[in-house]
Amino acid sequence: MGDIHSGKQTCSYGYDQSIHDLWTAFKCPVVYTPGHNEWTGCHQSKEGGVDPLDNLGYGRNIFFATPGNTIAVDKAALSQATSYDASYPAPGLRDTRVSR
Repeated sequence: MGDIHSGKQTCSYGYDQSIHDLWTAFKCPVVYTPGHNEWTGCHQSKEGGVDPLDNLGYGRNIFFATPGNTIAVDKAALSQATSYDASYPAPGLRDTRVSR
């Protein structure tokens, strides 16, 4: 899932919490991945005029309060937060070693 904002909702803690509250009613685990609408338009006045990174922070606090667990049914899930391999190059960086 993703894109809980359509470009008309206000980027706010309250809005994000309301979506989380709806999802907790599901009887099966819910896995959420934020989409671009959760932050790219937040600076626009119709979406609240907030710093886009603030809304990403709201989502992190609400939807990922327990990294590695699902929403609705509290079940463990494999996630980047719990399975990160520090030896792997950072996103966007390529391995500069040359194979011969």
